Amino acid sequence: MINSLVNFATSVISHLGYPGIFILLFLEACCFPLPAEITLPFAGFLTASGNLLFWPVVVIGFLGNISGSSLAFYIGRRGGRPIIEKYGKYVLLSHHDLAVSDRFFARHEIAATILGRIMPVVKVLISLSAGIANINFKKFFLYSLPGVFIYLGALVYVGRILGENWNAVTPYFHKFDTVMIVLIAIGIILYVWRHLRNQRKTNN
Repeated sequence: MINSLVNFATSVISHLGYPGIFILLFLEACCFPLPAEITLPFAGFLTASGNLLFWPVVVIGFLGNISGSSLAFYIGRRGGRPIIEKYGKYVLLSHHDLAVSDRFFARHEIAATILGRIMPVVKVLISLSAGIANINFKKFFLYSLPGVFIYLGALVYVGRILGENWNAVTPYFHKFDTVMIVLIAIGIILYVWRHLRNQRKTNN
């Protein structure tokens, strides 16, 4: 899976250059599994070899990410929330769960946005989730800017420093992705177990 993503990302950038970087970062922010941790280190390597320029890569990647996350946020607010409100009960999502999500984002808006926008796996879903939670878009957008710009710039810089060994960082990010996926899976299992337990209590 990882090798396929690496091959796809490197092929897109090799053929399209800067537009390819924008497209890949845009798609990742729209919840597609195209990690910036693969895309940008490779782009950083290309800046070291002179095929691309460092700051244009950072800025274009940043613009792609922000554009994609804005679209995901809009989809979450305009589509995701109404669907969950109407059909969520069929997948164990209630109005109470939406209220809990809303309160969480209201209390931890800054931390949730900043950390969620740079954490592997989580960052793919945070914009959609924030839209569903109906938080203020301007705040979400502004809180995202510094962390995202620094994180993406760091990935490009790492690739530039590592040069031909740019993909040496991929296994480390893959391990972190695995940990996050396991934690999310555990959270889903606990969530389902709690709902089933509450349903049994209600029926009794």
